Amino acid sequence: MSTAQREAVVAGDPHPAMVPRWWTAGRIVSKNLSSAVIETRCQVAKVLDVRVQGDDGECCGA
Repeated sequence: MSTAQREAVVAGDPHPAMVPRWWTAGRIVSKNLSSAVIETRCQVAKVLDVRVQGDDGECCGA
């Protein structure tokens, strides 16, 4: 994701959720997310053509 893409997504979210996240092995990892944050991440994933994957292998996004 380019800086411009990231900034566009953040600017388009009226209620950004600041949650801890770590970049590791080409992935962004977060823990203990609320269902609202997960839904927002899934919406962003569709825009960016990427995937959100849960602990049990469930996916949303591209």
